[in-house]
Amino acid sequence: MRLARTEGDVAMKAWQKSVIGILALLALMNGLGLTDSLNRWLTDAHWRFRAYFKPTPFPDDILIVAIDDKSLRKLGRLRHWSRKRYAQLLERLRLAKAVGIDILFAEPDEKDPQGDAAFAAAVRRHGRVVLPFHQWQGRILSESEREATKRLKLKLPTVAKGKTLHVPFAFVETFQPPLPSLLDAASAVGYADVNADPDGVYRKPIILRQTSEGKLMPHFALAVACVAKGKRLTEVIQPVPLSLRFGERVVPLEGGALWLHHIARRSDLIVGLGSPVPTVSFVDALTMPPEKFAGKIVLVGETATGTTDIRPTPLDNGLRGVELNAEIIANLLYLPPVRPMPLALQLLLISLAAVVPLWLYSTTSVRMATMGAFVTVFALAVLMEAAFWLGRWLANLRCAFAGLAFVNLAHGFAETCPRRSTEKANPPNLLPLCCP
Repeated sequence: MRLARTEGDVAMKAWQKSVIGILALLALMNGLGLTDSLNRWLTDAHWRFRAYFKPTPFPDDILIVAIDDKSLRKLGRLRHWSRKRYAQLLERLRLAKAVGIDILFAEPDEKDPQGDAAFAAAVRRHGRVVLPFHQWQGRILSESEREATKRLKLKLPTVAKGKTLHVPFAFVETFQPPLPSLLDAASAVGYADVNADPDGVYRKPIILRQTSEGKLMPHFALAVACVAKGKRLTEVIQPVPLSLRFGERVVPLEGGALWLHHIARRSDLIVGLGSPVPTVSFVDALTMPPEKFAGKIVLVGETATGTTDIRPTPLDNGLRGVELNAEIIANLLYLPPVRPMPLALQLLLISLAAVVPLWLYSTTSVRMATMGAFVTVFALAVLMEAAFWLGRWLANLRCAFAGLAFVNLAHGFAETCPRRSTEKANPPNLLPLCCP
């Protein structure tokens, strides 16, 4: 004998279908990236609030020697500088823990070859200098340029045998190295290019790549951090899970990318969110005693008005490239690491945002269910905020709130459609209103 289904059974069946449909819709939206902008906006807002209510001072061990307006006024335009000036600076920086010169030296100075030779000698003599290389601008390479990329391959470390790294691939042939004399003299090299999010803001730079030949290609800032710690790149990479180990400190990577803990603002921005990066002018550094830079990680780069190397972040839309590199180094060596909330926990929160309101709408009154839905989203928001403020976990805020919105829309349609059908089948009798 087959028992008839009760209304509760039918309601539960509809509730289950709603859960599956809403979760499938959320997965589709997430896969298509339709809610990425919302999540980026919410995450940026959190970093701005954190910088305002809980500011973090920039590490004193990192210092920028800035090619600023003052230096250009006294020494002339940068393109007219002899590279002997960098040799003079390196003499002042001889006690620094590491020096990263965030300037491209891809072509020889034909007017002053002695300056190139003096600079290369100073780099070799210092022994802890990192130089950048960058991508060719989409042209066919000459024979000498192809030879230069071969020299660059020899400079890059090799992935250890038996280790598999899940990082993006890069082709060495697409990068332009420094001058051969500088390439040979440098302690390490790294690529200078930094990737931004689709909206042009720098939140998650890729700092580690590998080539098809098994060569490791570090970002410039990662190469500086390794030199500062006296470690080879192969010594700090942990393949499973992918991370970087500097002593007891472990920095997680996601596909070779580093989630940034944003604290920096421009050194010459007097008022604003974030902490100014410690900076001295290039022209002043030439006369400072070497003890001023003892034990420091020094970056040399442009901050002068009109520089095109601008890297917007959630805290400062005018941050310069050398300052972003300083922030990356601070994240690698000093700041508490940032990581996305574990996927299992994110899926649990998203499911709760969809399941609990649907269950309430199917078992209680509309008023109680609506109150319960708002209590649910409030509890989820509190949990996500605690994860960000206490554990620096970046939660997927978009899906939880979108799930709640879809639940309420689904319930509204479910309530409205039967009511309209009933009114159409049984139109109200308006005659008593007209003829009392």
